[in-house]
Order: sequence, then C-alpha cells, then structure tokens
Amino acid sequence: MRRAQSTESSDADQSQPATEPEAPDRSERKWSTPVAALALAIAIGAGLTLLFYNRARLAADQAAAARQQAEVIGNTANERIEAARKDAAAQIEIARGAASRAQITSDVLAAPDLVRFNLVGTDGAAARASAQLLFSRSRGMVFSGLRLSSPGAGHVYQIWLLTATDPISAGTIVPDDSGRATFATDHPTDVARAIVGARVTLEPAPGRQTPSDQTVLYRAQ
Repeated sequence: MRRAQSTESSDADQSQPATEPEAPDRSERKWSTPVAALALAIAIGAGLTLLFYNRARLAADQAAAARQQAEVIGNTANERIEAARKDAAAQIEIARGAASRAQITSDVLAAPDLVRFNLVGTDGAAARASAQLLFSRSRGMVFSGLRLSSPGAGHVYQIWLLTATDPISAGTIVPDDSGRATFATDHPTDVARAIVGARVTLEPAPGRQTPSDQTVLYRAQ
C-alpha cells in the first residue's frame, strides 16, 4: 500500500505543468503598455502639431490677404486723392484765368484809347461765327469769339491787326468744344501805326508771320 501511494504521488508530481515559462509573457505585457502609450502620445502630438500648423498657415494666408487688400485700398485712395488734387488745381487755374480775363476786360473797357471791332464770319462753315476785339495801347487787348468750328489738327486761328500797311499778328486761339474762344492780355502787341481793322485767319500751328488767304472772321462794315 505504501508503495502504491508513493508511485501515485510521484506520477502526480510529474503530471503537474511547469510554471516558469509564464515569466516572459508577463515581461512582454509589462513593456507593451508603455510602448503603446508612447505611440499614442506621439500620434496625438503629431495630430496637434499638424492642427496648429494648419491654423498658423491659415492665419498667415488671411494676414497676407488682408495686407494685400489694405495695399489695394491704400493705392486706390491715393489715386483718388491725387486725382482730386489735380482736379482742384485745374479748377483753381481755370478760376484764376477767368478772374484775370475779367479784370483785363474791365480795364480795357475803361481805357480812354479803346477801339472796338466787331467781326463776322465768312461764307461756309464760318458763316455763323462772330467775334469782338477790344484794343487799348495802354490797357491791353481782349478777343471774344462765338460759334467757331474746330480749326483741325495742327491748325490754329490767328488774330491780325490791320494797319494802313502790313497786318500785325496779335496772337493765336483755339476754341473749346462749344465754339467759344477768349484771348486777353494786358501786354498788347506794339503797333506804331493806327489800327484800322482786324481779321482772323486759319493757319498752320503755331501761326505765321504773314496772313494766308483763309479768312474766317473779318470786320463788319
């Protein structure tokens, strides 16, 4: 009986499995958890980095677009300011010219040596045109024309003072789009002889020393 029990005990001892191989599994599990956590942290960090990068890039693009828009607005504003400045300067110059002509006209009309010539248009395109020339040796000269057609490219109308001998040029004019032309000066052409009339001719720019036969306005009798 004792031997049988001893044999059975020995067989039982041999049939029990060994527990030592379980150690490597625990070691692997021990290291796998930190590695997984580290990988997760890296993934999260990469995702956050990409998110922040995209946001930063978007902000930079928006800033660049805003800066470009501001430059466009600034350039447009500068162009408008410059255009307004030029327009204001032109209007001031026009006003100064009108005031100067008005003053000269007033002075010439009040001159004791004033002579006045009324001019009418010749036949054809100039038939409806008319003008008046005021001349004072001491105060100046004023010419005012109406319904004058355009002289054409490269041409001007030239004013002539007629004397007993040769005509004397008194200046050139170009009418505006409405056909008006005004010429006023307080330094009239020096004419030694008596002025007996006036006329206007069409001449190549910038004018001639002697008049052509293309008379546009002449003294009304």
